[in-house]
Amino acid sequence: MKYEILQLKQEHLRDYGFMDYKWASEHGFNLDHYNKVYEGEIDDKLTPAEACEKLFVKFNIHRPEDFKGHSMSVSDIVVLDGHRFYTEGMGFKRLN
Repeated sequence: MKYEILQLKQEHLRDYGFMDYKWASEHGFNLDHYNKVYEGEIDDKLTPAEACEKLFVKFNIHRPEDFKGHSMSVSDIVVLDGHRFYTEGMGFKRLN
């Protein structure tokens, strides 16, 4: 399945970067504040939760050489076949 990693644009990090979704949604969360920083393919037999966890490990421990973003963290978004998942302190929240 296709995936994308979205990270906040630099000018919005102070607004709600590295904060959980509840806090971010109360302080101006907006998808327009994000840039796509990477895209690729991941095993489509994985559940969304498994895929998000696998990508979290990849972008923290085994980062691709061509990845220019920061280590994957709270407030980053994983897009799996068009479905968005907000990275929380523990796990991921599916966004509508």
